[in-house]
Order: sequence, then structure tokens, then C-alpha cells
Amino acid sequence: NTVQLSIPLFLKTRICNPNYKPKK
Repeated sequence: NTVQLSIPLFLKTRICNPNYKPKK
């Protein structure tokens, strides 16, 4: 499931790069 894989990556990105804003 792509969504499940995106969640931890998203959290990691937020932690490593707080200014990161995902595109919806």
C-alpha cells in the first residue's frame, strides 16, 4: 500500500525538514 509507505516517510521528512510542505 503506497499510503502506508508514505506515512513514515512523510513523518521523517517533517522531522528532518520542519519547513517541508507536501503537495496535495
